[in-house]
Amino acid sequence: MTSLSPSTEVAPDFVDVRGRRTQVLRRGDGEPVLYLHSATGENWWTELDQAFVDAGFDLVHPAHPGYEGSEGLAEIDDIHDLAFHTLDLLDALGIERTAVVGSSLGGWVAAEVAVYAPDRVSKLILADPAGIAPPAVDMWALKPPELAERLFGDQEHWMAQLMRAIDVENQLPPPEILMPLLQSMEAAARIGWNPHLYDPKLAGRLHRVRAPTLVVWGEQDTFLVPEDAERWIELIAGARLETIGGCGHLPVLEQPDKLAALIVSFLRE
Repeated sequence: MTSLSPSTEVAPDFVDVRGRRTQVLRRGDGEPVLYLHSATGENWWTELDQAFVDAGFDLVHPAHPGYEGSEGLAEIDDIHDLAFHTLDLLDALGIERTAVVGSSLGGWVAAEVAVYAPDRVSKLILADPAGIAPPAVDMWALKPPELAERLFGDQEHWMAQLMRAIDVENQLPPPEILMPLLQSMEAAARIGWNPHLYDPKLAGRLHRVRAPTLVVWGEQDTFLVPEDAERWIELIAGARLETIGGCGHLPVLEQPDKLAALIVSFLRE
C-alpha cells in the first residue's frame, strides 16, 4: 500500500475569485482536471495530483474557502455557495469545461457543480462522496481517534496515526497540528453543519448531471452509509461504480495509486 505524506513540491498560486483570495496548486498540460478536496483538507501536492500530470492532464487543485490560504469563508453559508464559488473560480482561471474529481466533501461539491452547470463538466468522478444522505456518524461528535477509525481502513496510515495520537482532553497537540485541524473543522462546519453533510434536495436533482460519471468507493468506508454507493449510480444516468478493497473513506490518501489508475483510465475513455 502506498503511504502518502505532505509535500511542498508545488508552490501555490493565489487567484482572485470575486474578491476572495483563493489558493490553487496547478501543474501540467493537456485537458484540465479539477480536484476538489475533502473536509480533511489535503491541500498539499498529492500523489493523485502527480498521477494526473504524469498522465498528460492539467491538474488544478484549489483549497476551499477557509482552508489553507483561501479566504472568503464568511461569505460561504452552505454547499450551494461553495458550488458557485467553484464555478466562479473556473471563470477566474479561464476554464470553460473540465473533468471534475471530488473526494468526500469535494465529491458533494462536484455533484452540485454538475447539477447547476452540467455543460461545464466533461466527466465527473466522485470518490466516496458525501451529499445525498447523512453520514453513518456525526463527525463533530467524535474524538480524533474515533474519527480515524471511521475514515481509514489502514490504521497505520500516517494521518490515521496522527489523528489517533491527538488527546484533546488531556494534552493539546502542538500548534502546528492543532491550528490546521481547527481551521479544517471550522470550514467543514460552515458548509455542512446543518443539515449534517448532505443536501436533502440533491438526490432529486442529480438527473440534471450530463457528464459521464464514475463513482469510486472504499470497501471499508464506515463513515458513510454503505448503501450510498449504489444509490449514486442509480440517481445519475449511466454512472458506474468501482470499489477499492482494503480502503476506507479516503482513497485519495490511503490508496492513491489504485484511485489514480481507475480515474485516468476513465478519463481516457
